[in-house]
Amino acid sequence: MELVSVVVPVYKVEQYLERCVKSICEQTYQELEIILVNDGSPDRCGEMCEELAQKDNRIQVLHKQNGGLSDARNAGVKLATGKYLLFVDSDDCINKYVVQICIESATKKDGADIICFNYTNVEDNQNVDFREKKVAMEMQTETGALAVKRCFMNVGSIVVWNKMYKRSLFQKLRFPKGKIHEDEFLTYKLLYNAKKVGYIDVSLYYYTIRNNSIMRTEFNKKRLVLLEVFEERIVFFKNRNEQELYEISVMQYYHILRTLYALSGQKKEYIKEQKVIVDKIINYSSEFLKNKYL
Repeated sequence: MELVSVVVPVYKVEQYLERCVKSICEQTYQELEIILVNDGSPDRCGEMCEELAQKDNRIQVLHKQNGGLSDARNAGVKLATGKYLLFVDSDDCINKYVVQICIESATKKDGADIICFNYTNVEDNQNVDFREKKVAMEMQTETGALAVKRCFMNVGSIVVWNKMYKRSLFQKLRFPKGKIHEDEFLTYKLLYNAKKVGYIDVSLYYYTIRNNSIMRTEFNKKRLVLLEVFEERIVFFKNRNEQELYEISVMQYYHILRTLYALSGQKKEYIKEQKVIVDKIINYSSEFLKNKYL
């Protein structure tokens, strides 16, 4: 049986942590290496991690200084020894069949380097039955470039936690430290480098929508990192002569500029940020005007 490393970054999640780890420990596939990365959490999370490790010898606990979500995930990847990697955020939980379904799909004759699956949004404090029986549908596979296109056309596919990866894909890739929207920087590169990507149309991950999450807050300057994300993506595909992916990236860049401009316009103190966005629109105007997706 192949070993699967499950990386869980932990920071200020006291009310969610036990549920999350329980959903991992109760997987029907038991050949697991569970890595809890305590990212300098100031509450009892560190102690809770140690207590959980006492109950299951598959759990390893890494305590480190706070460095943010990307840094915690990178630390977990460095420690991992499994052939496959799965990321679970500590305020979420997973269906008990997810690893079994992914492993069975990945190890088939036409298996894939990355297995993608669906997820369900759950409200804060909503009860989740992660033990419910899930039956896997037939896996569809695509090459790396086609998988990236599917990912770009489906916003929910850009996240890192609804996929199982061959750990070898992370040999030269890491999450960008200290930045939000970290999945946006990395996921498309992982998909592009994969020889084959599999898709299972069944919901196996329960994503908790927290009231104080980044996605529910108003515009702030940190959101401008999205400009860097899309500019990097445009250069990435242009340098590789991937014309269609390049044009899709340009189209998405245009839409994110429009969105950020509208959000920043809600408050007068973001005049400087609006100017930055307008300058970007002007600089890329020729690319926007000839883009077939626009």
